[in-house]
Amino acid sequence: MPAEIIKQAIAEVDNLRRRPKTLSPSTLDTSANTPGSTSTVANRTADVPLAVRTGRQNPLKYAIPAYESFETDGTGDTQNFGLSHSITDCPYTENIVVWFDDQYQGTPSTVNKGGDWFEVSGPGSVVTVHAFYISDEPATFRIRKSMPSSSTTSSEVLYDASLGLVQQTDLIEQPEWVEANASALQRFVAADMDLSVEVDAPYQVRFESSNGDAEATNALLSVPIQQGADSLDSLKAGVKADMGER
Repeated sequence: MPAEIIKQAIAEVDNLRRRPKTLSPSTLDTSANTPGSTSTVANRTADVPLAVRTGRQNPLKYAIPAYESFETDGTGDTQNFGLSHSITDCPYTENIVVWFDDQYQGTPSTVNKGGDWFEVSGPGSVVTVHAFYISDEPATFRIRKSMPSSSTTSSEVLYDASLGLVQQTDLIEQPEWVEANASALQRFVAADMDLSVEVDAPYQVRFESSNGDAEATNALLSVPIQQGADSLDSLKAGVKADMGER
């Protein structure tokens, strides 16, 4: 029975009209993580079938910054803020960006990567300093497809890598990509299924501050996909059955 369900789904996706698109933070529902445990930080519940584009010719790009906030003393003097986690060089985005409340400041005037601290000259009033920075501490990045509210048996990891290592790598010279070639349906996500990004990191991850004042402008998340033009009645059952085969 599962074999017939899978066969029918494959026949339908072979005739599915698709167009290339890219998932980014603006097209995903983003959220903060729970440091020290696997957390979904970006999610898309498909309203039409999706397929992750695979292979070296379809590179993934991502940088997921750590987040911390501080408070200036209001004197307007230069202040030094120590980070709780390491800061490292990232070849394809800013290592650190800061905001004063809702005012973007860009990269701080002084950043000490060896000592994990940065320096800014605050205004003559107390403001919150929002810092988004790239860390090389051990962390995991995954892309997963799943049935909503499902158990782990109804989900599958399509990509898994060391976040700390990838964020130090030149992704033009050494690209990352999704394989997902174990079966004809492995890369497909049916309508009403979730395609999510998970992070397991020791630090706080945020795409924006909790009050929405500041945005992680150095965050990068680009997942190449194909978006189907039509709904397929058999695909959800086919994808579920296909996941059960592995």
